[in-house]
Amino acid sequence: MKRILISTAAILLSGAAFAADAIVAPDLPPVVELKPAFDWTGGFVGLHGGYSWADSTAGYNDPLYAFFGGPLSMKPSGGFGGVQAGYNYQASNNLVVGFDASLSYADISDSIPDVLAGSGTIESNTDFVGTLRARTGYAAGQFLPFVSGGLAFARSEAYSTDLGRGDSKTQVGWTAGAGLEVGINERWSVVGEYIYTDLGKETWFEGEAFSSTSETTSNAARFGVNMRF
Repeated sequence: MKRILISTAAILLSGAAFAADAIVAPDLPPVVELKPAFDWTGGFVGLHGGYSWADSTAGYNDPLYAFFGGPLSMKPSGGFGGVQAGYNYQASNNLVVGFDASLSYADISDSIPDVLAGSGTIESNTDFVGTLRARTGYAAGQFLPFVSGGLAFARSEAYSTDLGRGDSKTQVGWTAGAGLEVGINERWSVVGEYIYTDLGKETWFEGEAFSSTSETTSNAARFGVNMRF
């Protein structure tokens, strides 16, 4: 009887040892880095168009001209269209940073009576505008709200019909804005934005008795389409 009990115990112990040897820790699955469903990282090129409305105030630099001519106030407005290109980088926390460079042909103009001459008009026209801006936004899937800011420039002309001559300048200032870009698919997106620009002070007909200094700010609504790569 004792030998039977000893044999049974030995069999149970050897079985338990075999079972312990048979238990093997399962292999863990490889760690997979999750990518966002829509990734904004990459370059883009596109086309845009929009409408701009501005405020420009000026005054004659000569006190006598300033007395008789008074302040000059113009509100140039008009359309523009052009091209843009840039690059975005989307971080793991969905923050998107990048830049946008654009160049537009424009027809933004206004005219006022020439008070000093007593006839004719003073005209203002802007035919090219451009920006170089940094952009920061937050990606919510295919929606990218963003803010922007940077450098702006415009080629403008002041023209006197009474004198039959004008003065052209390339004005440089700063710009800031906000907008929303929406991805249609991985290749294409559409964008709409508001842009404020301050071109600072500019002197026209410098060295002339009737020279004047202006300050110009503008607002623009811009819409575009981008091809992403």
